[in-house]
Amino acid sequence: MPTNRIIFCLLLAFVLSTGCSSNQSVKNTWKGTKKIWYSYMNVPASIDYGDTGKMPEYETLFSKAMMGIDVQLLALERTMQNADKPPTPEWLNTFFTRFPWVDGVTGLNGKGDIVGQAGRIEKNFDFEPLLENDPKQNIRALRGHVQDLDDGPEVLLAVPLYDGPDFLGLVVAYFEMRSLMRYSDDPECLIITSPGGLLWSGSSAGSLPNTDWGAITRKNTSGSISDGSGTYQWVSRFLGNYPLVFAVQKTAPGKMPEQAEAKAAPRKASSSDEPASSAPFDTVPAPNADDAGL
Repeated sequence: MPTNRIIFCLLLAFVLSTGCSSNQSVKNTWKGTKKIWYSYMNVPASIDYGDTGKMPEYETLFSKAMMGIDVQLLALERTMQNADKPPTPEWLNTFFTRFPWVDGVTGLNGKGDIVGQAGRIEKNFDFEPLLENDPKQNIRALRGHVQDLDDGPEVLLAVPLYDGPDFLGLVVAYFEMRSLMRYSDDPECLIITSPGGLLWSGSSAGSLPNTDWGAITRKNTSGSISDGSGTYQWVSRFLGNYPLVFAVQKTAPGKMPEQAEAKAAPRKASSSDEPASSAPFDTVPAPNADDAGL
């Protein structure tokens, strides 16, 4: 047993005690002529395999590119939701075997002090955003965040631990989105971004307009956005309470939507692209916070 994991478990066991977490449920909807996507409303994700009609090529491409990644994220959420006790060495070994793409796990006490770390990579984060309770969700629900470090953006997912009403601390897992691309059937066509910045852009994905995704995902769960590089279909997928935006190019520059091909000429997206706040949107409204369990 690696020494750092043993120390991590002993420290957490000393500082933290049993708590419980509740389900953060989010409903994602897919808008199109033939609708096939996931629906998050206190039930496991499912796919409508009964829809056998022909879909536009970009929708098929989108499903293939995103599905494997979504399965992994859903499994991580379920595992973290059940991590309402200080991790044991056995739990950590199982966790890193199940999620080899996770860089590490950090334990914090109620004041935000680090009490233990485990994993293959230790990184320095500002945990303050995760320590703040989101008034729109249950205090025991999972909390997500994205931070842009020197070596690239990192995604964080935390479970809060409680002893009755007393907040004891957090267990935080963190990873790079690029580590999940092995689970995508076509990662080169996929773009993943967030309010905290661009997380992934495949070589043939185009350049998704840089806009205020935090504001957009508060009002809509999916839609389309256009700029000079084409039109992009996107859907938001919440990790805890934090929106991740998945997109594919729907139309190439100079083409009408019905003439679109699934892929466009390669061009790597950049977080320095000019904002496109005036870009037209075809959106699906986000569910009411009460309906979504927030």
